[in-house]
Amino acid sequence: MFLSCSLAVLAGVFHRLAGRLDQLRPDDHIGHMKRANVSQAKSRLSSYLNDVQRGETVLIFDRDRLVARLEPVAAADIPESERVKALIKAGAASAPRRQLDVGAFLARPRPQVPAGASAVNALIRDREGT
Repeated sequence: MFLSCSLAVLAGVFHRLAGRLDQLRPDDHIGHMKRANVSQAKSRLSSYLNDVQRGETVLIFDRDRLVARLEPVAAADIPESERVKALIKAGAASAPRRQLDVGAFLARPRPQVPAGASAVNALIRDREGT
């Protein structure tokens, strides 16, 4: 799970109203979500962001009115460039050494697959070391 935060994003989160949720009060039953008022959110933001990274949702109230919801960012909502940067930082991918020349790449001859070849059989042979 990814958490992507900047000051602009956090400012947007604190000011975003969530449809019907703006009618909720801090004492309403909202399941297991954490609740905080604005001053608590300011003073404990790091702690709340850690909770969000663990998958929790934190509701932020301003004078008993729900004004924001801190929740984990779905991987699909993170731009591809940010996901790639995270993979490189984690060591799961490496940065390109140079820009790909798409035309030259597509012009290269494609490998010829023998008739009757089976990817499954090749995988089994590879796993068995034969």
